[in-house]
Amino acid sequence: EQLKNLSLETQTQACVEFCRVTGLEVAEIFVERGESARSQDRTELQRMLSFCRKRKGHVQFLVVYMLDRFARNQYDHHALKAYLLKLGITLRAVAQPIDDSSTGKLMDGILAAFNEFDNNVRRERCVGGMQAAASKGRWVFPPPLGYRIALKADGTKTIEPDPDAAPLVRHAFAMAASGLHSVADILREVRRRGLTGRRGATLSSTMMHK
Repeated sequence: EQLKNLSLETQTQACVEFCRVTGLEVAEIFVERGESARSQDRTELQRMLSFCRKRKGHVQFLVVYMLDRFARNQYDHHALKAYLLKLGITLRAVAQPIDDSSTGKLMDGILAAFNEFDNNVRRERCVGGMQAAASKGRWVFPPPLGYRIALKADGTKTIEPDPDAAPLVRHAFAMAASGLHSVADILREVRRRGLTGRRGATLSSTMMHK
């Protein structure tokens, strides 16, 4: 939704304007496109932390539009904030009143707690919706390796063997069942024939769990 309605650009402009009004020079802009703030491993966050480490003593503030853009649970929020403080960097939010005052610190903690609560509610609703859909026979997960999403006559999603990948998966297990090939040999063979893991998943882990 952020990518579609250009709110990322809006957030960027608001952060830049905040810096201009408060007299801060913008050293670098980091924009995360399509990665959830639930994870500390997201690409732009790690790039930002690396930038701050390399320029320790030269960066004084991290400006975000709202705190839920920074982290979605209290542990990550306070851990990241503490790490930045060690680098001499203070967190600021354009649309929320956090600062170094007693009230600002209180608001920071309240907002971090609320972001976690909101995230948990959304997850519960999502899981509930998926369970309801699954109970009606709909496929609600990514397809396993060797399968693809298909539509039933009533329009609901199911899975079916992928005509390109399924024969290669069957070939891999036939090679394994023969006892004549190592896992490494099997992986090399099916990769040579064009079989790859979905979304970066390793074929070895896929095979070992079948």
